[in-house]
Amino acid sequence: MIVCIGESLIDVVDGENHVGGCPLNVALAASRLGASVALFSKISQDSMGRLILETLIDNCVMFDPPMCSSPLPTLKGHAVVDGKGCASYKFDWVDSAAVSFSQKELENAFSVMTDIDFVMTGSLGTVLPPGCNEIFPAISVIEPKPVVFYDPNVRPSVIACMDDFRRKMLEYTVKSDIVKVSDDDLALVYGNRGLKSAVDEFKGFCNENNVHLIVTGGSKGSTWFAPSFSVDVPAVKVKDVVDTIGCGDAFDGAILMQLQKRKDSMDLSSSTPSRVVLDSLGPEDVGIMLGFASKASALNCLEKGCDPPRLADVVSQM
Repeated sequence: MIVCIGESLIDVVDGENHVGGCPLNVALAASRLGASVALFSKISQDSMGRLILETLIDNCVMFDPPMCSSPLPTLKGHAVVDGKGCASYKFDWVDSAAVSFSQKELENAFSVMTDIDFVMTGSLGTVLPPGCNEIFPAISVIEPKPVVFYDPNVRPSVIACMDDFRRKMLEYTVKSDIVKVSDDDLALVYGNRGLKSAVDEFKGFCNENNVHLIVTGGSKGSTWFAPSFSVDVPAVKVKDVVDTIGCGDAFDGAILMQLQKRKDSMDLSSSTPSRVVLDSLGPEDVGIMLGFASKASALNCLEKGCDPPRLADVVSQM
């Protein structure tokens, strides 16, 4: 089972409402690719919250009912898409349902799941108070230990101080097993140090803490830095890009689906920590996983908003 934790929201794109939020998008992508997935997110009882729930149900994403009737409003993100299809965001997040979850609510949700193998979190859920302080303490109580997948998914419009954010990102990285960042994320977090310097510094930090690092670079491809090797995979070429909303999330969901599939094939005992799945990966395995995830991400670019592909769509393009 894959569990995604954090915000669910409504993205307003060209005046149209689209269900979104990094953890929700990741859950949607992994489920469409055939994985068993749950989203633990605080969801409003308003009309937009009902739209979010309908999307989860329609896409076979499980959820925790007690967390889905908040009297607070749904968080809204306003996306502006430039001529290259890239989006920038502003968020109406203060006193919204999406940031209001507690450690106790998350632990209660975990308690009804007996097979949590992978936990994904990041983005607004790990930045905006009060919920940002609740996620990792809740994850720490899960037994056996799941693989923790962290995607900072940096949104400058909600970050008051980038130095404080960088310190928090490093704290969360130490508590994770695998971190996915874009080169744009690292350029923002490490300021004017230059991209190569930023990648080298963060890569070194991850290696010191036995954390796998994936760096995506859009049209430049992606690199997986494992503790003992690295693998580069070129980007999948895309014509007629509609927008890039949710492309990184589709990538995350594809990686998590493949990790879950690998764990299922390993016939491990129920008490075995899922970290053994990561430790079993070799360069060839990683290359295949990156290629599959890059294809899923590319296909998402062909649709408006986050609309990740189905497994058959990805396989037909391999």
